[in-house]
Amino acid sequence: MAIMALSQNVTSTIVGNVRDSSGASISAASVMVTNEGTGIETKSKTGADGGIHRRRLALRTIHVRLEATGFRENLAKGITLLPNRTTRQDFSLEVGATAAVLNTESATIGNIMPSQQITTVPLTAGSSIA
Repeated sequence: MAIMALSQNVTSTIVGNVRDSSGASISAASVMVTNEGTGIETKSKTGADGGIHRRRLALRTIHVRLEATGFRENLAKGITLLPNRTTRQDFSLEVGATAAVLNTESATIGNIMPSQQITTVPLTAGSSIA
């Protein structure tokens, strides 16, 4: 008599919402879920309602990193996933600069040009530099 063993693929799900400090939903935020045991990262985006719904995640402790234009990055560590369960975790992003640095010391705008480019720039009104 042959007995066939069936393996079960035990996974978990994480759901939640991403909102700003006023409670407004943040759509299209980048969501990176990293398995802390393996280092494997999966990426997705929040829905139009700011919702996260990640299914079939391996059972481990994970961390979730969120990024959205105009907001500071949020990193939530130590979220434990339980077998065949849905874990709810809501997130908040704070408004803040993310990349560009503004120079408030000077209103000067400058650019460095190589000499070859300077000599080929046309002069206005036909004037020449002596």
